[in-house]
Amino acid sequence: MGRRNNASKKDEDAPPLVWKGPGPNPALQMVKNISEIRNKVVRREMYSKLKKQKNKERKEARLQRVKEAKALGENVSTPRTIPETSYGSTR
Repeated sequence: MGRRNNASKKDEDAPPLVWKGPGPNPALQMVKNISEIRNKVVRREMYSKLKKQKNKERKEARLQRVKEAKALGENVSTPRTIPETSYGSTR
């Protein structure tokens, strides 16, 4: 008897690592699709963060202008969407 390979039965049943069928390797295609999905999710998260940061900066700039105008004695009201007392709170 020859030596038996240490590979388990599970490894013997696994598909070959080299794709010899027609067309692109479906396993690689699936990995590509997963990568594309992951990239889309990452892009969406980055877009959301930038959008939130931009909105926050816009609100802070508006609030600063209102405070400066009030300090100069102008009759300015803060918009209801940005109340001074609850600006720092989470919604």
